[in-house]
Amino acid sequence: MEKRWRDAIYLICGIAMILGVLWAASSLITNAPIFWPETVAIVAFAISWLVTWERLEGERLAVVLDPAVEVLAGPGENNASLFTVHEGLTLTIRAERPDWVQVSLPNGLNGWIPRTALGFV
Repeated sequence: MEKRWRDAIYLICGIAMILGVLWAASSLITNAPIFWPETVAIVAFAISWLVTWERLEGERLAVVLDPAVEVLAGPGENNASLFTVHEGLTLTIRAERPDWVQVSLPNGLNGWIPRTALGFV
């Protein structure tokens, strides 16, 4: 399962759990005001978690390990070469296939590189 789908499922399950706790506590809130701080704490925790998750998952990076690698127009050896990247260059990952990774440079150029030519940060 792709990582983003897995993360989305975790997020949905987490929200469902929080809503379940709030719903179960709602019948007790009218009788016991002590649940208000707990409810606020749960909501604050959820917001903090979402902000942190978005920041950490925002951009995945890779470093070129081979001395020189041709960046191709598509995932496969039979695609046209667009440009060359060199060892040590940091690239942003845009998409992944089993043997290929779509990467982009800061100037917007993008293309596909064999997975074996990259080290993931």
